[in-house]
Amino acid sequence: MTYGIISLIPVLTVCIVAVATKRVMEPLLAGTIIGFIILAKQNFALAWLGGLYTVLSDSSLQFVIIVPVLFGIFTILLQNSGSTHQFTVFARKYVKSQKGSLLMTWALGLVVFIDDYLNTLVVGPAMRNLTDEYGVPREALGYVLKGTSSPLAVITPFSTWAMFLAGLLIANGVAPEGTDPSALYIKVIPYVFYGFVALILVPLLIVGVIPKIGAMKTAFNRVAETGNTFPSDEVRPESMIDAEDSGKARLYDFFVPIFALVLIKVIVGVDMEIAIIFGILICGILYIARGIMKPGAFFDSIVKGMESMVSLILLMIFAYMLVEANSQLGLTDFIIAMVLPLMNDALFPLIVFLVAGGLGFFTGSFWGVAAILMPIIIPMAQELDVSVYLAAGSVISGIVFASHACFFGDSLLLASFATEVKPMKIAMVVLPYALIGAIITAVLYLIIGII
Repeated sequence: MTYGIISLIPVLTVCIVAVATKRVMEPLLAGTIIGFIILAKQNFALAWLGGLYTVLSDSSLQFVIIVPVLFGIFTILLQNSGSTHQFTVFARKYVKSQKGSLLMTWALGLVVFIDDYLNTLVVGPAMRNLTDEYGVPREALGYVLKGTSSPLAVITPFSTWAMFLAGLLIANGVAPEGTDPSALYIKVIPYVFYGFVALILVPLLIVGVIPKIGAMKTAFNRVAETGNTFPSDEVRPESMIDAEDSGKARLYDFFVPIFALVLIKVIVGVDMEIAIIFGILICGILYIARGIMKPGAFFDSIVKGMESMVSLILLMIFAYMLVEANSQLGLTDFIIAMVLPLMNDALFPLIVFLVAGGLGFFTGSFWGVAAILMPIIIPMAQELDVSVYLAAGSVISGIVFASHACFFGDSLLLASFATEVKPMKIAMVVLPYALIGAIITAVLYLIIGII
């Protein structure tokens, strides 16, 4: 059953309340309640609890809870050992300006390419003290993290995004079973226009080719007038590095665990959870054996890393509750049914990009939208004699735009954690540039469709 245009009400509520209040937790909760009121009326409380039980048993939610918690532990260990501080000291030798600190943030993000979560949660804490020194608003740091994480992941053939999306293509008959996922995904990468556009927009903004607009301009003006890199209504958290740094850490204590994690993920091909656990074990070997951290401090940091993710986990659960409500309301089916009659070979890439982007933005389910759309879009592309790689690239561009721009997506919540700034502060800075990237991408898909 679909509820037609009524199915838009919960997500519109989330967007309106989020923009009005500059908060995320309460709008998400309100959206889920309204969704289940529409579904179950006076029995909405039982329906809401049923939805909660459903999402808690969802393996994809379990993944997005477990992986950030492990990354939280990994990040806190790097900080509390003093390793992150050592990187800051190293970077300070080469960074001499505000633009330089942001360009190094972008460049470090290019190095940590295998996963958008890893990218955000390692690069953000590593660079935030240095960017503070040069008067970079924390919201701007959040934009650089978001503009480098998921956009980079979708144009890298070895990332977690690439492996998932290549698996979808194989499952939908684009290539036979047993095909090398990375080799297949390489054929799609040239058509993932939004990934390239969003990634290039970041340095163009940093060096001034693209002007600061909207909330970004306001944030930089605030720093120029007050020197405060945090939003005016927020207070800078106390640095855990200063409290825990033993002074024994060296630069390689920062890089070795990260490179070990990346190598075991790329070369051995294990699940991301296993790769992070391996990185944590490497931290233990490096830090405890050399007296950088005592065993008690090491395990205290593990607990602190878990605790640091509690609010993020709650936001993830509410976001998935909204996805569940949208699913039961038939939001995806409603939008697809509206758009399918408009399809033709010339407009096909553009419409697919817009549909995937709209669905991802409104539902907050990015990989889920790809899983829904690929079985629909691939056969249509074959019927219209459109390249299946172009079709797949259009879907992927749409979902990565949604991930970049969504007010309640996981990448925003992670950027909030990494920058220590409320999610909506970052969202309002990112949105104008995400829309600029979407417009450029839409034009490119229109041109290639006509050609």
